[in-house]
Amino acid sequence: MTSSGDFYERNLLGHIEYRSSKPIKVYEKWSDVNDIHTIIKTVETFIRASGDLAEFRQTVRDKSDEIYLYSPLQRIFRTIEGAAAEVTGYKRSQFHQVVSMDERAGPNAENMSFPDKKPVFVLAEVPPASGPLTPVIDDEVKWRQICSFIEVRPDFKDSPNTTNTAVVKQIVSQGADYARLIMVSRPFQLYVLCVFIYGHKFCLGWYDRRGVILSDDYDIDDNLDILVNVVLQLNTHMTDYQLGHDRSACLLEGHSYYQVEYPSFLVSMGTDGETLLWKTMGPPIWSSLSLLGRGTATWRAISVGNKKEVVVLENYMEVANSEKRIQRVAELSLGDNVRIPVIKEMHTHVTVGTLRSLILSDDDVNISDDPILHRLVLKTVGRPLWDAETTKEFILGSLAALKGHRALVEQGILHQDISPGNIFLGDPNCAEVSSHPLSPSTSQLNTRGIFCKDTVPSSSEVPGAEIPGTTLFMAGELLDMMLLPDEFKTACPEHIERGVHHDLESFILVLFYVVVRRGLNRRLWDEDPVTGYWTKELYRTLFGGHTISEIHIGRSSFLGRQPLYLFGAVDAPMTALLYADILAQMNHRMQWGSTLDGPKLIIYAQLQDVYDVAISNLSAANEEHR
Repeated sequence: MTSSGDFYERNLLGHIEYRSSKPIKVYEKWSDVNDIHTIIKTVETFIRASGDLAEFRQTVRDKSDEIYLYSPLQRIFRTIEGAAAEVTGYKRSQFHQVVSMDERAGPNAENMSFPDKKPVFVLAEVPPASGPLTPVIDDEVKWRQICSFIEVRPDFKDSPNTTNTAVVKQIVSQGADYARLIMVSRPFQLYVLCVFIYGHKFCLGWYDRRGVILSDDYDIDDNLDILVNVVLQLNTHMTDYQLGHDRSACLLEGHSYYQVEYPSFLVSMGTDGETLLWKTMGPPIWSSLSLLGRGTATWRAISVGNKKEVVVLENYMEVANSEKRIQRVAELSLGDNVRIPVIKEMHTHVTVGTLRSLILSDDDVNISDDPILHRLVLKTVGRPLWDAETTKEFILGSLAALKGHRALVEQGILHQDISPGNIFLGDPNCAEVSSHPLSPSTSQLNTRGIFCKDTVPSSSEVPGAEIPGTTLFMAGELLDMMLLPDEFKTACPEHIERGVHHDLESFILVLFYVVVRRGLNRRLWDEDPVTGYWTKELYRTLFGGHTISEIHIGRSSFLGRQPLYLFGAVDAPMTALLYADILAQMNHRMQWGSTLDGPKLIIYAQLQDVYDVAISNLSAANEEHR
């Protein structure tokens, strides 16, 4: 048992339901196969006759190392997948496979910065097979293929259930990590189902944006029928939607989560017969790594219909009616709550409470400020900042974003959530002239391509309330406060008054993220083993943390040394911009907390001076090339 030392773990406190009768209802609800109980009984007989269950139980009794549990469990799972079809005549309708990750590298995160953690078994989407068993996966497994997981521990003391609700068991927080990585890789996933096995017991789990629900402890021998039912349905019967996928975002025909290229989706607002549809283009531009939070994901998409407009599509869960909070910076095409059909000709908003009620038969949902699934479509569209083709485009484009932020602040709106997914380069085909007084070529940069939300806090504290913002780019003061023991906190982190300087610190971090990602995507440093190694290491140090502690350590390390290898690989204007920004941020972090004249905070004028120097370097570079 471990105490909840990290902020992410502490967020789970009070939002875990133990020994609940609800998770088993997921599998009871979808058990519409004819004579399912006879099939389960036959499979159970096959498992007992094989000796695999006896081997598993003996390994548990011998207190052998955990790895010796994997082989008998893998054979049991394959027996269940086969469903004794030669006897039962069972016909599977869905194709998933329980895959052992024991001797495999971690799932492929496809250039996303994921921790080096992996479940013991994953439920992976696989190509259809003609027989009852799918071919064993020999290739790597992609994170986006994974829709569920099974975690294993050798002893009953590792049970996720506890009577001490002041701590979060390690297996539960580990499961939360896996659930959030699944949700990042499959951004339309609304909840994640899982199975925990610990010694001779097992438990069923449910993770969503507002917490965890755990079943009672079941005995594998006494309740083998339950395990068979659960694994059989996960493997062969439950659809993507039953496994937690949003019904209003379906894979395009011919697309799959296991294909080589990231799939595309046909997205609606969830109402039957509606004509407003969008097709996503490639992977998300940005996906939030949070579990208990908004879970924001942003795509470039194209509207389906006569106009075929390219738009920005944003998907997230939030308590307030967010369509009323979209700012004037971006031209809003549509913002509304997503709906799902409940009964004929009746639709309801997609909320955590609704999902739990419909699927878990949970009529006693105690969720303060039930978060609603919301979708925005913005007409103003641009490219991610890391797609800038030249240094000039990057510098002028990011300056336009900074000016857009300042314009919001002057209207009384503080962003509070600056991340790479919030800043776009304008559409080069847009005829509108940008508002900032630079050279004529900057008319291609559209400051309306920056979009953001008013993040005035809700009037009540929601379960798992997080500080607004993306943690990887959060100001250091906020990270510091999250790490302090409660007795030393001057304020709850989520109640700290947010200022412009917090956003500007985040803005600087985004610039570094974009520059390094841009270089890595273009394989800028691959030919130099020294520069390439140190640049990749800088990226992992700064943007590879998955706990508040890891992020804080990486940030401190970064600010403590100048990334000279990075500067050696970018041109003079970019160096001027990044180097001066580092000094500005270091000054801010060292001065924070000053008791003399108050802290010296980052201000717009300071960054404008930095940009003036960078633009001067641009002009000088252009003169040299003439």
